[in-house]
Amino acid sequence: MAGRVQHYRSELKKRRGEWESYLKANSGLPGARANLELVEAVGEEADADLLWRLSASSDEFLALCGTAGLGRLVATDPSVLPWLKELAEDPRWRVREGVVIALQRFGRADMPALIAEMEAWSKAGPLVQRAAAAAVCEPPLLKKPDEVKRVLQILDHITRSMAATRAGDGLLLERRRGGQPRGGQAAAREVAALVRSRHRVGHEKQSQQGAHEHHAEVIGGGHCSESETRLETNQPTTTQDAEVLAVHKQAT
Repeated sequence: MAGRVQHYRSELKKRRGEWESYLKANSGLPGARANLELVEAVGEEADADLLWRLSASSDEFLALCGTAGLGRLVATDPSVLPWLKELAEDPRWRVREGVVIALQRFGRADMPALIAEMEAWSKAGPLVQRAAAAAVCEPPLLKKPDEVKRVLQILDHITRSMAATRAGDGLLLERRRGGQPRGGQAAAREVAALVRSRHRVGHEKQSQQGAHEHHAEVIGGGHCSESETRLETNQPTTTQDAEVLAVHKQAT
């Protein structure tokens, strides 16, 4: 992947001021998988003005590129996070994935700040909650026990709030077959399942099935992903599950 990103960065440097037609031609769309390497290259090469303009585009791939790239600006521009929060409710699912990619980039630079912001997002609407859950459930970001505890508390709050939420409203977290939300241990198992998956949201193996289908709407459709199906059990299924559940019990 790094080689392809570098290739696209070189190509973009040759085309200053002429990016949009190149991005559309190399987007990979229509198709099951957007060109995420190109998305990453745009995030590295575009200036702030271009990222803002792309993020507001009516073209889904251009908006994905701009939205994901805004993660580079979060630490220095306080107006980025409110705009990302608005985009988290965009009707286009790839744009919503761009929000998660941007937030995770912010988290790699400042995980405590990301957690603090996602604590606020967890009290917003379902799609914003979904973005918060997906952003903090990034395995490489979950390194410190105190931060894991705060992530579990975020997921607990989102899970409990589902009592008043319609099915299919865009949350990643599970429901029981009877339609009722689970509490704390379900949130802990959700983290465990995502840690097991070992991939960043938006960088999954989309070649085996359509990205929208694979995400189980991580974007809120009506069916469960493989990880969510595993969460129907009441006991941890791996050593890693047990470790995360142990952290959760300490946190609560």
